[in-house]
Amino acid sequence: MELRQLKYFLAAATHLNFTKAADACCIVQSAMSQQITALEKELDVLLFERTNRGLRLTPAGEIMVNEARRLLEQVDITRDIIDQAKNSYVSQLRIGCYGNLLRNELPLALGAFRRAYLDTRVILSSGLRQKLYSELHEGKLDCLVSIRHEDAEDGRDWLQIRRICDEPVYAMLPLGHRLSGEEKVCMQQLSEDPMILFSGDENRQTVKRMISDGIPARVYAYAASQNCIETMVAAGYGISLGVKSVIRPHPGIIYKEVQDARRSSVCLMWAKGNANEDRIEALSSLLVMTRAE
Repeated sequence: MELRQLKYFLAAATHLNFTKAADACCIVQSAMSQQITALEKELDVLLFERTNRGLRLTPAGEIMVNEARRLLEQVDITRDIIDQAKNSYVSQLRIGCYGNLLRNELPLALGAFRRAYLDTRVILSSGLRQKLYSELHEGKLDCLVSIRHEDAEDGRDWLQIRRICDEPVYAMLPLGHRLSGEEKVCMQQLSEDPMILFSGDENRQTVKRMISDGIPARVYAYAASQNCIETMVAAGYGISLGVKSVIRPHPGIIYKEVQDARRSSVCLMWAKGNANEDRIEALSSLLVMTRAE
């Protein structure tokens, strides 16, 4: 699929006539028709119904109009960003963050980083750990804020890890939960409830460890975002677990520290020899300082 094909398609969708669309795009009618036919062949779908009165969008064509506009708008945005970057920034730092870790500290550290490195553009993305870890390994990210899991990181000699802090684990409970009145809770108490956890092998391993420790664990669902987990917990479908820095006020949730849960190490990770290693180390120091304040 080529950008020009999307432009030609939108012109044809606007005019519903290949000749008028070709004139608008300053090409001949035969070229316009050929490009639309090639696009339909690649997508394996008919975008227009050809009639004696002109063109008519098919249901697939109606959907394609919105998608083509969105894609072309994103291309324009990307061009603007690149144009600004080549004139304003010397380097770019791509940071991944697992879920909502360090949700209070990360903005403060990045604010200090921005003032210290005005020539560096920062791109921040959030998501599931396994995907972000793969992107770090493939060089698509420069560094990653994540919880350390020894099973995943040990033996990876390409990986540099700096611990930012150790965090206690909290249970997310719906309002009115039977443990609402407790100051702290323990894992055995939580075993009576189904759990809603982040997707990812590391959380499946957490469940396996609970079972091996003699703590029954029932998983209701794995979710792809913090919002999904919070919504389902607040609705009463189950409980969840998270480190302290991901906690945020929610009208339908109360939080209780899990006194016998293993503390989790929040770390900044990056590949050794990264071209931005000096900036990554500076960011890690800012995160440690911000956490200590």
